[in-house]
Amino acid sequence: MSILKYISISFSLFITANVFAETEVNNEYSLPPMVYVSTLQDDVFEALKSTSLLKNISKELPGSPIKLFTYIESVSTNGGQAAEFTSMMLAASTLGVIPVVRNKDIRIHYRVLVNQRLLTEYSYTKNFTDAGFFWAGPDSKLSKEAKEWVDITIEQALTDLSQDKALNELTQEYNYYFSQE
Repeated sequence: MSILKYISISFSLFITANVFAETEVNNEYSLPPMVYVSTLQDDVFEALKSTSLLKNISKELPGSPIKLFTYIESVSTNGGQAAEFTSMMLAASTLGVIPVVRNKDIRIHYRVLVNQRLLTEYSYTKNFTDAGFFWAGPDSKLSKEAKEWVDITIEQALTDLSQDKALNELTQEYNYYFSQE
């Protein structure tokens, strides 16, 4: 084996080791204190706060320029609107014996704002189909399946937020000015 191959392999292993070492360090940092505003249930807040990345979030932090917004949006699909209309007409013709089928995209947003300006946003979408009875009216609560999916998005959001370049730069700047050390 020539000396050039040996040097190039050693150098690539050194670079790879440094990349992995930096990745491990970045996963352990925590974001600056921020206000948490959400339309989701409280267990999402508790799940986010229990992580090392978002241990500094609070629902009551007046005056903080950094905010984490989480909210859910329900969007009807074109096919879902047609299916809902058809099943509603069928349900009405049977006086509500047949359920109304709804097909919607549920989208959850995780937004970080600094001084009322969007710094970063991650959105996750999944399609859900449910059935309800005509006389019960629309149900605004999430189904059990949708709630389980929301819990899954927490892990995805934490991964995305921990690797976000803008948030990393914000954290570095915050630590430079407000470091406790």
